[in-house]
Amino acid sequence: IKHKKVINRPKKEMRTFVDEKNFIHLHVHSEYSLLDGATRIDSLVKKAKELGMRAVAVTDHGNMYGAVTFFDACVSLDEEYYVRHGKPIVKPILGCEFYVCKKKKKKEGREKLNHLVLLVKNEQGYKNISKLNAISFRDGFYFKPRIDYKTLAQYSEGLVCLSACIAGTVPQYLLNNQDDEAEKDAICLRDMFAPGDFYIEVQDHGLKEEKYVMAFTFGPDKEHRKATRKDDKYKIPRLNVSNDMPMWKFKLRIVLPK
Repeated sequence: IKHKKVINRPKKEMRTFVDEKNFIHLHVHSEYSLLDGATRIDSLVKKAKELGMRAVAVTDHGNMYGAVTFFDACVSLDEEYYVRHGKPIVKPILGCEFYVCKKKKKKEGREKLNHLVLLVKNEQGYKNISKLNAISFRDGFYFKPRIDYKTLAQYSEGLVCLSACIAGTVPQYLLNNQDDEAEKDAICLRDMFAPGDFYIEVQDHGLKEEKYVMAFTFGPDKEHRKATRKDDKYKIPRLNVSNDMPMWKFKLRIVLPK
């Protein structure tokens, strides 16, 4: 993206940082994300409790191997609380960052895979994410476990979807100057899930690609925001998953007017 001009943050941005107690990490890789995650589940849940966080998610790449360990670790934080209230003191949010391809049955060449984060919202969501995991390995495995949009649409009930990092389909379209395709993809995902259950994920780790994609959610002035904030036009809320970045004009969960 050397030819792209990175739009810097506004000088008069709101430096209101997230309070740990009101922030929930929804995109987290544990040791079960091979060659990617370094976080140990036991350490993760203990730190979340220490910071007073009400919940935390685990979204490993292409698998849910750590789901049971994750739940048990949250229960063991305070077993008396679990017995008394029927839930862990730190709520475990089960999830997975899936590898997405165009057609899962196509197994030739080396297709570039995109990422998509799914979070469990209820019991039906857990059944569906488990089904998607099984299908990704049984039917879609080719170098990595994969699903496609057709399969996702069949098992989307009870799930919350995040557009993922810069490896997601929407950010990749934006980075490749395919703005119209990015819009179509965002609308497709929005319509695939229940109202309010698809979010444009916002990250800021200082990468120039992230800053460019962020410009399509925010902008340095009203004119730019009017031209680029597709989420307002199509009623797609934004979700911040980095707790050390300033909150510009959104909170953890936004419900935009219909």
